[in-house]
Amino acid sequence: EKASTTMAPTEGAEAAEVEGQQSVYIARYGLPEAALVEGIGPFDMELASEGLVAASELARFLKENGSIKHIFTSPFKRALHTAAIVSREIELPKVNIEEGLTEWQCPELIGGDSPYQPPSVVHLIERFPELNGKYESITKPVPFETEQEMAGRVGGGGRILA
Repeated sequence: EKASTTMAPTEGAEAAEVEGQQSVYIARYGLPEAALVEGIGPFDMELASEGLVAASELARFLKENGSIKHIFTSPFKRALHTAAIVSREIELPKVNIEEGLTEWQCPELIGGDSPYQPPSVVHLIERFPELNGKYESITKPVPFETEQEMAGRVGGGGRILA
């Protein structure tokens, strides 16, 4: 399960031929170094070697089957690293950080009294030059959001990005 297509009756090159039609590919990040333990962490981890391979496989799939114009990712390292690999391998110069694509910001998952905040784009761009420093996130997570708030954030961001 490398990627899934939504909003299009056809796939690959055929989808590009349908006037006014677009495909949105949603992919999960590559395998991280450590498993997330709810309430304990680690919350922002690097990709394992298997995750690096999976990101390259995703890039190959997208290069062969899609016409990718934009990449949006969460600001967490595992997702950002996956997106950066795809960006390099499909030769798409910029990756947009969309903060609203993060996981549910609830106390049971993030633990503690203060939620984990990923590094800012300014700090991330030093490590990931593929980042689009001019893109401004459309949606932002609210610390300790309710399930309803999370669903609205993710759904709203998805509709805007599509």
